[in-house]
Amino acid sequence: MILTLRGLNPNRLLECKCFSAEIMDMQKIIDDRGWATSLRRNLPPWLVKPIRNIVFKVASIMPENFKYWLAGKFQNKRYPYSIVKEGDKVVQVGAPRDILKSGRSRAIHFARKVGPDGRVLVVEPDLDSANELKSFARRNHLENRIIIVNKGAWKERALLKFIVNPEHPATNRLEAVAWREKNNEKEYEKDKSIAIEVDSLANILQAENFPPPDFVSITTNGAEEEIVEGLWGSGIINFTEYISLAPPRDNNISIMKKYGYNWLALDDRGQLFKRSDS
Repeated sequence: MILTLRGLNPNRLLECKCFSAEIMDMQKIIDDRGWATSLRRNLPPWLVKPIRNIVFKVASIMPENFKYWLAGKFQNKRYPYSIVKEGDKVVQVGAPRDILKSGRSRAIHFARKVGPDGRVLVVEPDLDSANELKSFARRNHLENRIIIVNKGAWKERALLKFIVNPEHPATNRLEAVAWREKNNEKEYEKDKSIAIEVDSLANILQAENFPPPDFVSITTNGAEEEIVEGLWGSGIINFTEYISLAPPRDNNISIMKKYGYNWLALDDRGQLFKRSDS
């Protein structure tokens, strides 16, 4: 659905955390957010989370292949999944195991779309999540399409503190950028801090002999800016047509514009950008 900004409800811009003066320079955006956004828009706040939890619990007990087939029927025509084609080379940064079980893993959806001639490189610092993704791929005959790197993505090679929630790994985040996320004390009370190896995506791609990706998806709870910086200057980013950053932030627009990318859409997790010369 195309939404002209002049006609867009300000509450919806606030809801997606993308409200800034820069947006006023844009003519239109594409709103391809999914059912969870519709819930937030149409139901009282106290009812949204219980419904989401029920949906995710039901999804977690569905047969794996059926679950991803069903989810694909709903989202393959939406951004960012609609841009992934057979034979594409895709990078996914962040693949927590709770998202995997709920049928929402971008890594798996991308692997299903790229086909046998495509590849998906997944960067995931949590060892348990990396191992579960590897097992899932093997069980569902996707192991030849997915390369899993068990480390964190950053702007350079380093050893950083990583905040881990064993019950909700989708909230895992680097301590260096944890201030960018709103803390829910009850949700994060079981967090612990560990040291992990991190590196730039440019170094990781080179080490894995992975070709310049057509699309890079970054879902890291705060480290998106530094990860994109780690691609810049390597020359790899010149071949990447699309980059998705999640969660959405108002400063993502100016950051990506600096690297030659325009905001194309709100996708199911964040903001999708397209290289301006493509």
